[in-house]
Amino acid sequence: MEKRSSSKAHYHCPVCGEPCQYSAKRGGLCKKCFRDKKSNELHLVKVKAKLCYNCGRVKIGGVWLEREGLQEKLENITEERIGYSVQCPLTQEEYGKLFQHKNVTLKYSAKAKGIDIGENQLSFSVLPTICPKCRKKLTGNLNEAILHIRANDNVDEKINQALEEIRKIFYNEGRGEYIDVQKVSKGIDIRLSDRSIGRKIEGALRNSLSAKITAYSVKRREEDLGETRTIRKTKILL
Repeated sequence: MEKRSSSKAHYHCPVCGEPCQYSAKRGGLCKKCFRDKKSNELHLVKVKAKLCYNCGRVKIGGVWLEREGLQEKLENITEERIGYSVQCPLTQEEYGKLFQHKNVTLKYSAKAKGIDIGENQLSFSVLPTICPKCRKKLTGNLNEAILHIRANDNVDEKINQALEEIRKIFYNEGRGEYIDVQKVSKGIDIRLSDRSIGRKIEGALRNSLSAKITAYSVKRREEDLGETRTIRKTKILL
């Protein structure tokens, strides 16, 4: 059987006739003809999703995605549709347009066997909604931090000081979050929808009131959210 020559002088592209280096991964075609052939297989990819206007997460295929994981998901979908490796950058500006126009057209570039074969577009449209997690949060049914704040003496004075610290933190950090305050014997119980805010409250009370803090975490399965959440519980003695 005659061997194929790797020399440009002895091998020509069977499509255009130009001399080229023989490549099995290109099926014997020159780079231009290979690129032209594959680029004809690229097409507009359409993706529909839901966008939570409260937290900004996007639901695709039954999964709610954070902003950081959205680009990878769109690239995976595009690769499945066209059959080639793609890159589809999603800038912060384009992500922001979803909240305004509900539709964004992105450009993707594709490769076949490591060779650039061209570009096409991805049409990404969203339906504004509110995700189950935010719905629970806004109705006061999502607790991620529970703080038991107590004082053995000067109860009213210390609790009022603690509430002032909490008010300042929640005013600056708590936009879109939920807080519930219940008065109990010798103190208050606070339920929050955000663990990070709970930690900031702990730090503020430790610094301003020399609070003694004991914290631990418990896991709770939320079937309606389809996830297991970690709840931080803290005992704070002023």
